[in-house]
Amino acid sequence: MVFFIFRNLINNAVKFTPKSGIITVTSEIKEKYVEISVKDTGIGMNENTLQQLFKPGEQKTHSGTNGEPSSGLGLVICDEFIRRHHGEMKIQSQLGVGSTFTVRLPLVTQVEEKAQVGNLIGDKV
Repeated sequence: MVFFIFRNLINNAVKFTPKSGIITVTSEIKEKYVEISVKDTGIGMNENTLQQLFKPGEQKTHSGTNGEPSSGLGLVICDEFIRRHHGEMKIQSQLGVGSTFTVRLPLVTQVEEKAQVGNLIGDKV
């Protein structure tokens, strides 16, 4: 699921950024979370589009900078996957300037991961 999230966000950045644009992926650990941002200098979105992004049935289709099709469904799925991982996504965008999608996910230590796996298979840790 996590691979899908970032593949989709990076693919969208490529799709909506002209060839002369810049795409930057950064990460930062903050306490018990990791924040990963995908920032582009693409076409950006206006406030109305931002408000519609995650409303079922209200996503607007936009073609990429080379006419690539886009349904908006990928972002809806990303949002669901992020929430399933107890995370959140924040979006900043300005029309004609670009967008930044920041995903915040909890870090899992090896001890916590072992406990979670043990609970799934019935082992005691």
